[in-house]
Amino acid sequence: MACMLALATPAILAAFPATAKILATVNGKQITDDDLKIAADDLRGSLPPQLDDKSREGYLLDYLINSELVAQKALSEKADQNPEFAKKLAYYKKSC
Repeated sequence: MACMLALATPAILAAFPATAKILATVNGKQITDDDLKIAADDLRGSLPPQLDDKSREGYLLDYLINSELVAQKALSEKADQNPEFAKKLAYYKKSC
């Protein structure tokens, strides 16, 4: 499921209404409560079971912030234009 989040994030985020509550902004990119709900669903089986609701929200928000930072760094280094990246992306699309 995690690969689905990574591949579909731009399309999914564009479909959400503007009424979503903004939880964080990473270099101009907003992370909303709707994003948190998607991440919670996507990571449901891999979240530490001992987390209470507030801790789970913090864990997921950290996950989304870190994911956004990694994605922004990769794009700034033009990783998406690397032939190896294209191979891996094709693999992930097949396995999802």
